[in-house]
Amino acid sequence: MFKLEILEKYWLPGQPEETDLCLHGEVRIQIGEDVLQDHVCLSASAINLLRTLTEDRGLDPYAEVLAGTGHSMFTISYDLPKVDISGAPCGIDWFVNHDGEDVILQLQHGPEVTVPLAEYRAEVLHFCDEAEAFYEASKPKVLPEDNIHTDGYLTMRKEWRWRREAENV
Repeated sequence: MFKLEILEKYWLPGQPEETDLCLHGEVRIQIGEDVLQDHVCLSASAINLLRTLTEDRGLDPYAEVLAGTGHSMFTISYDLPKVDISGAPCGIDWFVNHDGEDVILQLQHGPEVTVPLAEYRAEVLHFCDEAEAFYEASKPKVLPEDNIHTDGYLTMRKEWRWRREAENV
């Protein structure tokens, strides 16, 4: 069993929403019998989740699947938009291995759980679409004057849209 739920979405308190480039929120995840809940960076998590639809992954303490933070965004590639989002080691992470029409998921100290890829995909896309709807309903972003951070943010949004559109086939 795999369930992923956004319980709350918000921009950082005390900061104008148009200058906060990262969406934040509280999530609950269930992998097998294990249920975890935490506050995470929803935008970085959306990118990481979309990547797991086509890519295997191990644990990464600075880019958890459900990233605790998303302090910095740096463009890695422009051809196929890809961004490196780094933060603090404080999110929720799990292994993802693709096996035909299934994915094998495992929390760091938990048992392996096999989930149909279609079920996993549906949960991930619902999460990403819910986060995207919050972005779209919010005030337009005012990008920083720093070209590196602006470029990283724009690449993040391009990668998000590219990976999400690739799932519509």
